[in-house]
Amino acid sequence: TYRELDEASDRLAGLLLEQGVAVGDRVCVLLPRSEMAVATILAVLKVGAAYVPIDVAHPAERIGFVLTDSTPTVLVTTTQLLTRVQSVLESIDSQVAVLDSVDAVMAAVPPAVVPYP
Repeated sequence: TYRELDEASDRLAGLLLEQGVAVGDRVCVLLPRSEMAVATILAVLKVGAAYVPIDVAHPAERIGFVLTDSTPTVLVTTTQLLTRVQSVLESIDSQVAVLDSVDAVMAAVPPAVVPYP
C-alpha cells in the first residue's frame, strides 16, 4: 500500500541520515527494479540527496566508474549484489558506506520523522 511504501522509505531515510547523508549528497542505488528500489529512491529524495541509479546488468567496470565518478556518501544495494561490487569498492579506496536495502534491521527500525529540506 502507499502507507507501507511511505513507512519503508521513512525507515530507510532514517538510516541514511544516521550514515551522515545530507542535502546535496549523492547516494548510489544498485538495486533491481522492484518496490524496494522505489522506496529507496523516495528515501533519498526525502533527505534532500540525489540518487545515482546503477543498472544491475552493467559490468563491474561500469559500476566502478559510476561509483568513482559520483563520489557517493552511501551505496544502497543487496547482499547478493554487494558481492559483485565488493572488489570495486576496495579498488577505488573510498569511504562509501553500504546499506543493505532488505536487511532485517530495516524491519526493526521505526519510521523516522524526516525533516524535509
